[in-house]
Amino acid sequence: MKSLSFVSASILALTLGAGAAHACPDWTGHGEQLTYGAAQLVGGQATMVVAGGDVDLSQCNIPGATYGHVITSPDFDLSLTDNPDGQALILSVQGECDTILLVNDAAGTWHFGDDTDGSLDPSIIIPAAPVGAYDIWVGTFGAQTCNATLSVAMEGGEGDEPPAGKPGLSTPPAPAILPDPGNMMSYRGQSDAVMMFNVTGSNSGTIWGSGVYTDDSPVAVAAVHAGVLQVGETGVVTVAVVGGQPGYPGVMSNGIQSSNYGRWDGSYQFLDDQGNPISVEAAPAGGASK
Repeated sequence: MKSLSFVSASILALTLGAGAAHACPDWTGHGEQLTYGAAQLVGGQATMVVAGGDVDLSQCNIPGATYGHVITSPDFDLSLTDNPDGQALILSVQGECDTILLVNDAAGTWHFGDDTDGSLDPSIIIPAAPVGAYDIWVGTFGAQTCNATLSVAMEGGEGDEPPAGKPGLSTPPAPAILPDPGNMMSYRGQSDAVMMFNVTGSNSGTIWGSGVYTDDSPVAVAAVHAGVLQVGETGVVTVAVVGGQPGYPGVMSNGIQSSNYGRWDGSYQFLDDQGNPISVEAAPAGGASK
């Protein structure tokens, strides 16, 4: 567990090559408090964050963290309250830019993650995660900041080892269940990304398209149109980001009239339990333009 004696040693180590303690990540600072037991993390938990900051990790003496930009205090203080089965803790990020992940775990060990499985997003696995405090920074490769989502999940049992590959990296967990995003415009450009959202079906709002929808279409309304949810029904929907389309036909389906639109730069569609796109078949109707 972390202690005051370890604080002094850590700050001293960080000052080497950095010039001053405040110029490097300081796990004694305070971030947004997250408190979970292992059972709460089986399905995953997700939290939005602005990734990046003005601290250059190349100027700090943190093992494995030779590049990237973060803020000084942690973005999150995760308190893992129990882990009776010795499960692995998995942390991953989805960002609108090239992100990195830095963690100081409950034993005071640093972990650094960058591109995982060819993506620009990082993932870190901590086998048999000890109970205690985890300080988490969501950073960026470059100096810019961007919107991102941190996902925290438990997976596997005691004795599991992280998969082979770069130190500190792992195969990311199944997507965490995120809250209703409203629409999908914030995910534009992340083609082929797949996310799961907890959504309540609605018939209030305008959508454009059928099967493939413009990314400014409300997910709650499109889900009813596609037959994934009924109005007022709450459930988990799987959404895939796709590129812009030359046109979006409006059709009547499941009591929802979608509208026609021409070329648009971002789209999404729903997937079934097998990961196949859900199509909407109905006679075209003359929906209104934007």
